[in-house]
Amino acid sequence: MYMLSWRGGSPFTADGDDMVAQSGERVRLLGAVRAVCRELLTDDAWGDVRIGISSRTDEPAWARELLDDGFFIDAETRLGDVFHFREITKESKSRHFARIADREGIAYEDILFSTTSTATAGKSRTSA
Repeated sequence: MYMLSWRGGSPFTADGDDMVAQSGERVRLLGAVRAVCRELLTDDAWGDVRIGISSRTDEPAWARELLDDGFFIDAETRLGDVFHFREITKESKSRHFARIADREGIAYEDILFSTTSTATAGKSRTSA
């Protein structure tokens, strides 16, 4: 969705579609994230789909700030408004998915998982 180095950090300020960390690092949404999120919220074809986000980060508060107060997908809708549930902690993605599956009553085979991390790929169910 977006990448931020450990040198960045809160507070963030808006600069066009980007956010700028207190370190001066620019934080941008990756690829077509904004367009995909807009479609998920507005196209009736996705009306029954629940969207979640999982982030393994050393700075969960920074991630929440960017989702809830930083990035917008249009003039009125914050990026965080797209998600029905979240797991944003320092723990592993496999723990995130176990909690999501349990709490939301979703079978693993019904979860679509996408990651930018090669270290995470393939471990969502096997490494809890």
